[in-house]
Order: sequence, then structure tokens, then C-alpha cells
Amino acid sequence: MIIIILFSVLGLFLMSKRIRQSIQVYKTIKQRLTQKPQLYSVRSNWFSILSFVLLCIVGCILTIVNGKNPSMAGLGIMVVLISIGELINAITINSFYYDDKGFYFYHKYFKFTQVKEIKKVKGMFGLIDMYSVETKSGDLFSISSAAYPVLEKKVKSTISKG
Repeated sequence: MIIIILFSVLGLFLMSKRIRQSIQVYKTIKQRLTQKPQLYSVRSNWFSILSFVLLCIVGCILTIVNGKNPSMAGLGIMVVLISIGELINAITINSFYYDDKGFYFYHKYFKFTQVKEIKKVKGMFGLIDMYSVETKSGDLFSISSAAYPVLEKKVKSTISKG
């Protein structure tokens, strides 16, 4: 029983941390949408949202099937809670927001001039294409396939201007 409680508390902690981050992102974007210059958005794909829904379902099944094994049931509960937090986060950042000078990634604003490299990489065991962005300050993150051409065009036009 103690194992289940420990896994549940850890899962709740991680879920609440991700939800707080999602709320911060939502507030930042919502505030920025009312300001000038205009903020544009590109809808991303739904793959990450579906993957977290599936992971949550797997966690539920793991918990139900292993009800008599406390460590596996606790692990299942933790997976469900973390998946819920990640699902809320994926829904929050499902769009790529940008203006004429930069873009938002989570709640941080990056200028196009800060981008060092954008490249297409293989992800998920080489099955899907991912788009990696590296900034001059060392930040490294992935963007959606819908955001990639927008960011690539904006970065190239910024480089050619400056």
C-alpha cells in the first residue's frame, strides 16, 4: 500500500507541475493575442495528443490488471497521472504562435535571429519525422511539421535581411 501511495504522490506532483506550466503558457499566449503586433498561429498535428491518450489508457489497463501487485498498480497510477498532465500540456501548446520578429515555444519568446539551426530528424524509433530547433543560447526543442515551413521561411528571410 505504501508503494501505491508513493507512486501516486509522485504522479500527482509531476502532473501538477506540468499543469502549472500549461497554465503559464496559456496565460502568456492569451495576453499576447490581445497585443500588437498581431500574433499568428499554425495548428500542429494531433499525434502527441493521441499518444498521451493512449498512454493514459495503457496506464489504466496496467492498474486494473495488476490490482494485486502494488508496485505495478502504483506504476500504472503514476503513468495515468503523468499522462493526464502531459495531455493537458499537449492540448495547450498544440498551436505554433509567431509574429513578424519571433515565436513562442511554451511560455518563452524567441526572436528569429536567435535560431542557430533547424533540421529534420527521425523520431519514435525512426518511424516519424521530427523537426529540431537549436538556438544560439543552446535551447533545443522540437516543433511540428506544420510549424517547420513557417519557421524556416521566417528564419531565412531574417538572415537575408540582416
